[in-house]
Amino acid sequence: LLEAAHDHEVFDHVFYSTVAVYGTGPEPKVEDAPFAPEIPYGESKVESEKLYREFTEEHDDSRVLVLRPSAIFGEGQPWRTNVHRLIEAIYHRRFLMIGEGTARKTTSYIENLLAANFFLLERLESGLKTYIYVDEPIMSTRELVDIIYDALGRDPLRWSLPLSIAKPVATVADVAASVTGIDFPITAARIEKFCTSTRFDASAIRELGFTQPVDNEEAAAGRFSGRLNNTNDDYAGASHFPVFPARDGRDSQSASFDCKRIA
Repeated sequence: LLEAAHDHEVFDHVFYSTVAVYGTGPEPKVEDAPFAPEIPYGESKVESEKLYREFTEEHDDSRVLVLRPSAIFGEGQPWRTNVHRLIEAIYHRRFLMIGEGTARKTTSYIENLLAANFFLLERLESGLKTYIYVDEPIMSTRELVDIIYDALGRDPLRWSLPLSIAKPVATVADVAASVTGIDFPITAARIEKFCTSTRFDASAIRELGFTQPVDNEEAAAGRFSGRLNNTNDDYAGASHFPVFPARDGRDSQSASFDCKRIA
């Protein structure tokens, strides 16, 4: 695919990777941290990034931007994404806080991510450039949950299920799921993920002067507003964005992303 693109004089590429290429760990990850994916999704992104790096090494006229966002959320997001599941659980009064809610969670609001995308495109250089993108400040799960409750106009829950109780319950649910084939909302893997901090450092793009246009509270409120407006259609409200700026000395074409179907 990359060679075909080059043969047709497609010299500029944006590849959406993921912070999952790093795996998890206690220390904040920066762009040059080693690959350590723990799931197939992260492994596939690592392999794709390697192909892009080989491509830029073989073609001096190529310019590739690799973006590594964290959990993406926003209006029109698919139901299976993590932040969407959390908002839906709170909205339908099915949410229960597990643990103290102190885990730090990095997120990437879609409008902020796209703004970062176009900010970096204006500064695109030859070769491959990689940037992590996460919203700041990085919130705890308790802070994120409180913002969603506030957007709903509800008082947040002030009690939680201790992790020492939740884990045995999840183990039983896992056994029941293996027997019945039912996807229970509480699983050991989901509890582990919910209670584990994600630490990624996106200072590189901010050192270039980027400022996210939407703060965390506004982003969460906007996503909830989208939930109300799109009760029967999670993909309503397409937005179109230009992709590449003109390049001197070459024919330039414009294109647009239909964000209605971004997964």
